Amino acid sequence: MTSPFRGSGGSSFMPPSDGQSILPPNLGPVIRLAAAAGGIIVLLLLLNWLRNIYTNFLWFGNLGYSDVFRTILVTRIWLFVLGAGIFGIFAGINVYLTYRFGKPPEIAPLPDETLRVLRPATLIGATLVVLLAAMVFGASAAGRWETILGFLNATPFGAVDPQFGRDIEFYVFKLPIFHLIQGWMLGAVVVALLFSMGMYFVHFSLRGAVFTFTNPVRIHLSILGALILFILAWGYWLDVYDLVFSTGGAVVGATYTDVNARLPALRILMAVVALGGIILLANAFIFRNVRLIVGIVILWLGALIILNGLLPSVVQRIQVNPNELRREMPYIARNIEMTRAAFALDRIEERNYALTPGAAVTQSLVSANRQTVDNIRLWDYRPFRQLVNQIQFHRLYYTFPNADVDRYLIEENGEARVRQVMLATRELDADNLPEEAQNWVNRKLQFTHGYGAVMAPVTEVTEEGRPVFFLKDIPPDDSVIPLERPEVYYGESREEFVIVNSNQAELDFEPEVGDPIYQAYQGSGGVQLSSFFRRVAYALQFRDFNVLISGEINSQSRVQYHRTIAERILTVAPFLVLDSDPYIVISEGRLFWIQDAYTTTDQYPYSTPFQGRINYIRNSVKVVLDVYNGGLDFYVAEPEDPLILTKQKIFPVLFKPLDAMSPDLRSHIRYPQDLFSIQAEQYLTYHMTDPTEFFNKADQWSVPQELLRGTFQAMEPYFLNMRLPGEKRDEFVLLLPFTPKDRENMVGWLAARSDGEEYGKLVSYAFPKGIEINGPAQVEKRISQDFVIKQQLTLLCPEGGEVSCIRGNLLVIPMEEDEGDNRILYAEPLYLQVETGDRTFPELKRVILADGSHVAMEGTLDEAIAALTGEARSMPVAPSDSAVQPADRPTGDLADALRRELAGVNEAFELLQRQITELQRALRDLQDLAEGRVQ
Repeated sequence: MTSPFRGSGGSSFMPPSDGQSILPPNLGPVIRLAAAAGGIIVLLLLLNWLRNIYTNFLWFGNLGYSDVFRTILVTRIWLFVLGAGIFGIFAGINVYLTYRFGKPPEIAPLPDETLRVLRPATLIGATLVVLLAAMVFGASAAGRWETILGFLNATPFGAVDPQFGRDIEFYVFKLPIFHLIQGWMLGAVVVALLFSMGMYFVHFSLRGAVFTFTNPVRIHLSILGALILFILAWGYWLDVYDLVFSTGGAVVGATYTDVNARLPALRILMAVVALGGIILLANAFIFRNVRLIVGIVILWLGALIILNGLLPSVVQRIQVNPNELRREMPYIARNIEMTRAAFALDRIEERNYALTPGAAVTQSLVSANRQTVDNIRLWDYRPFRQLVNQIQFHRLYYTFPNADVDRYLIEENGEARVRQVMLATRELDADNLPEEAQNWVNRKLQFTHGYGAVMAPVTEVTEEGRPVFFLKDIPPDDSVIPLERPEVYYGESREEFVIVNSNQAELDFEPEVGDPIYQAYQGSGGVQLSSFFRRVAYALQFRDFNVLISGEINSQSRVQYHRTIAERILTVAPFLVLDSDPYIVISEGRLFWIQDAYTTTDQYPYSTPFQGRINYIRNSVKVVLDVYNGGLDFYVAEPEDPLILTKQKIFPVLFKPLDAMSPDLRSHIRYPQDLFSIQAEQYLTYHMTDPTEFFNKADQWSVPQELLRGTFQAMEPYFLNMRLPGEKRDEFVLLLPFTPKDRENMVGWLAARSDGEEYGKLVSYAFPKGIEINGPAQVEKRISQDFVIKQQLTLLCPEGGEVSCIRGNLLVIPMEEDEGDNRILYAEPLYLQVETGDRTFPELKRVILADGSHVAMEGTLDEAIAALTGEARSMPVAPSDSAVQPADRPTGDLADALRRELAGVNEAFELLQRQITELQRALRDLQDLAEGRVQ
C-alpha cells in the first residue's frame, strides 16, 4: 500500500554509495574550518560553564550548603536535557518529514554537482538551527526550575477558592506549571510549523518549482495546525481558572460578569477550538477541502469576538452597572475575605481607643509612662547617619552606609534598663582611598574590611547636639556594649572580592596615635585558594590575571566574594524576597546582620495585589549573617506558611526552626518594616469588612503626611519602646497612625509587636467616631504657626544664613495613665545643620512636643516635657562626648581656666534658657486667655 505521504516525481535524495565525499573539494576545507571554529567556541562555552559550576560548588561548600546548589544544578540540568531533547526530537521528526516529502509534482532537474552541495548544506543548516532552537527551549525549561520543584513538592493551604472549590495549592503550585507546559508546547509547535513551512519552501525552490500544497505537505502541516488548536483549547481551560485573578469587575477576582459571561464563553471557545482541531485532522485525511480550514478560522474569530468581547460588555452594561452593588456583593465579600487572609490582615486584633479631643499631657501621665518617654526616638536615622559619617568615620576609607533602630538591655547605675538605640557599622569603602593608593594590592589584599560600629541612645544628646555614644571610636570604646570581634567583612558596602591571609598583611585599623595595626584573618569566610587549579578558576571568574600570578597569594589565602548581604543571601536562596532594611545586631561581643526574608506569590485567588505585584506575603524566614565569617543561617519564622513548607521539602538542609536561634539574637528580632508597610497599605481599605461599606468606600483611610525637610510626605512606620494601651509592660513596637482619606485628623493607628511570645501580633486601635483628633499634618501646622517657636526658629536659622533648621520625624505616641484614660503625645526633633562644603553636620538642638492643646520647644526632652505639662524643672544636660573633641586638648592651668570659663558660660546659658522658658509660658498663657481657653 502506498503511504499517503509519498509524493510523485522521483525518489528522495540519497548520498553516494561509493564512499566519496558529497562536497566539492573547494568547499570542503571551508566547511571543516567553520566546523572546527564552532567546535572551539562550543568547547570554550562548555569550559566556562564547568568553571562556574566548580567555583559555585566551592562557595556553597564553604557555607555548608553544597546540597542546595546540587539540588538546583541537577534540576536545571535534567530540565534542560528534557526540554532540549523533546524539542530536538519533535523538530527533527518534522525536518525528516520535510526531506522525505518536500518534492514538487514537477521537478525542474538541477545539475548533480549543485544538488550534491545544496542538499547537504541545507541539511547541515537545518540541523544547526534545530540544535540552536533546542538549546533555547531547553534553557527556557531550565530557567523555571523553581516552578517545577514547587509543583513536585506542593503543600496544601487547607483553604479553597470560593468559585471552583479548589485548594489554593492548585493556583500557587499547579496552575503555573500548567501554563508553563502549555506555553512551552505552543511555542514548540508554532516554531516547528514555521520551520517546516520554510523547509518545504527551500526544498521546492531547490527543485526549481513553486511551493504548492501537495497531499503529503497538506497532511503534515494540518497535523501541526491541529496540535496548535488542541493546545489553544487547553489554554482556554486554564483561562477558566485564571478568572479568579480577573481585574475587570468591582474587585479583583471572578465577579458577576466573569462568572456569568466570561466563564461560559471560555468553555464554548474551548469546545470550538478543539472541534476545529478535529475538523482540521479530518480535512487532511478525508475531506481535503481548503474551505473547511477557512471556515474553522472564521468560526474561531467570530466566537472570540462575540463571546470574549461583545457578550461580557453587554452583560456588564445591562445587568451589572444598573445594579452593581446587588450583583457584585457576594464577589466583594469573597475579595475581602481572601485579601485579608493573603496579607494576614485577618490576624489583626482590633481594639477601641477612647480619647478625649484636646486632652493635655500631664506630669502624672508622663510618670506613668516613664519608660516610654525615656525611649522617645529623637535621633532620626538620616541625620544620625550623616553625623556619624562626619565625627566617627576616622579615616576616609570608612563609611556608615545606614543606621538602624534596636533595643538593648543596658546597665546604668547598677540597674539594667531596656534602651532604644541607633546603631551603624563602620564599613570599608575602598573607592575613597587616595588616588595614589588605588592599586590592586591595596584594594584586594590589604584593605579588606571595615572596623567596628557606633551605638547611641535615641534620647540623649551632648551640649553640642551630638549623640551620647554607648559604643564608638577605633579601637572600640566598648565599656557599655562589649565588642570583641569588630572586623566587618560582610555588609552593605560593595567590593567585588578581596583575598585574605595573603603574604601582604591586612590593615586592621589605624589608631589616632601610633602605627597602623595589622593582623591576619582568623575566620572561615571565603574559599581557600589551596591549589593552582583554584587560582586559575577564580582568575577566570573575576577576569583578573593577578589572582593567578600574584606572589602574595599562598595556599592559605582565602578569596571572599558575594560579600553584600542581599547578594550573599540571594545566591543561596534566590526564591526569597528580601526586606529593604537589614539591621546590625551586637550579640555576645560579635556583629551579626539580621535580614528579614519573605515568601510571596501573585497567584492567590481573589486577593487584591499590592501595587499590582504580589497578592500574598509572609515573613517566613529570618536570615542571620555572621559579619566576620560570612556564615548564613536561615530560620523559619512562619512555620505554617505553605510556601516555606514547600521550600523545606525541596531544601531540607537549608532551614532551621526559629527556636534554634540563640536567645540573645532572638531578643533582637523585630517585625519587618516592609511587611508592615504593605499590610498597612492594604489595611487602609480592607479594615472594612462589610461589603456595602467597602463598595461605597465609606470609611477609606490613608497614611498621614508629615513635614520632613520642608516638604510634606507620607509618614514612615517607626519603632518605639512603649507600653501599649491595655498592656502591663513596655515592648518594642512598630507603629503607624491613620487618617481618613483626603482628611488630616487621625482615626486610629496600627501597631506590630516584636518582643517574646507577642512577636508578630498586630493590633489596630480605632478612635471613637465623630471626634476630632489632630493628625500629624495638623500638628506640623500648629508647630509652624506657634508664635514663640516661630520666633526661635527665626533666630536659630535666619533666612539666607549658613545654618538651616531640619525638622525630623514626627512621632505620634499613644499613652495611657489609668485604664481607658488615654492621651496622645507628639514628638519631633529639630536639628541645626551647618553646611561646610560638601560636608553636613546636623546637630540635635531642640525637642518639640505637643498634645491636644499645647506646643512646646525646649533644648532637651525633659525640659520640653516640663514646659508642655506646666511643671518646669531643671534637668542635667549630658556631658559632651569626648570622641568629638580634638585629640590635643590643652592641659594644666590653661585647661583649668578654660573649664572655669566654660562653666560660667554654661550657667549664663542655663539662666537665659530659664528666662526664655518663663517668657514662653507667659506668652502661651496670654494666647490661651485671648482664645478663651482659660476660664
